[in-house]
Amino acid sequence: MRTAPASAVQVAFGSVVAPARLVQATPNVLLLEGELPGGQWLPVGTPLRVTRPGQAELLEARLAAHGDGGRYLVALGSRAVRGAARVRVDVPALARGRALRGERSARVVDLSSSGARVRGIRLPVGGEFELCFEPPGRRAGVRLGCVVVRAVDDVEPPEVGVTFIGGSLSFSVELSQHRMAAR
Repeated sequence: MRTAPASAVQVAFGSVVAPARLVQATPNVLLLEGELPGGQWLPVGTPLRVTRPGQAELLEARLAAHGDGGRYLVALGSRAVRGAARVRVDVPALARGRALRGERSARVVDLSSSGARVRGIRLPVGGEFELCFEPPGRRAGVRLGCVVVRAVDDVEPPEVGVTFIGGSLSFSVELSQHRMAAR
């Protein structure tokens, strides 16, 4: 998985503006690195405004998560809402990447076209890896780049919430069968 070269952006909270480095971007989420405006800790959900590289216009956004090493996630838009419906699944997967130090068996337990909840790996917010699995309703496996947007370390096995890098996923689920299997 490749990470695009970092670019400079501006992040504003109220009238205070701070520079940040764009580490990775999806259409709805930016992974930034730097100090938050005013050097202060801000709670998740705090309204912000950000520029995109090469643009002067400030876009509405919300702080989505704090990461390690001065990294943080910003959800673009005025409301931090999920852009795609999600379904509970239980699909075997293989996660691999430098941050995982090789390959790890995992399970996709929640899936949408824009991301997933993955059980069995432990990574910090902002961590990147590749996820290989066969989505429901598809006859072939997929290989997707992922960025961790939520880490749940207080459960065993650990879980991460991820957003997919580079596009969305299409899949289908037979809802009547899905409901019956969930009972």
